[in-house]
Amino acid sequence: MHGREELLRFLEEEFPRRLWEPVAATFRPLDDERIVVEGRIRWMDDDGVIRDDPRVWALEFREGLLVRSVPAESVAEARALLQGEAG
Repeated sequence: MHGREELLRFLEEEFPRRLWEPVAATFRPLDDERIVVEGRIRWMDDDGVIRDDPRVWALEFREGLLVRSVPAESVAEARALLQGEAG
């Protein structure tokens, strides 16, 4: 994808069709700009089946804006991703 308009077009097409719903449950801040979030994501697959899967995200903020969001397999992996970036 290239550009804001293309991203917005993708999101407008995919979200209603697939039913994406991220739900955050636990927040583990590393500092004021980096946080590990545990939660779930509800989504609809190609067969119309609604799925509900656990998820972990590594999030980084700068000046109050989200600049990085990376899915991880575990809290430890998310923490390592964020700490590696800061080092």
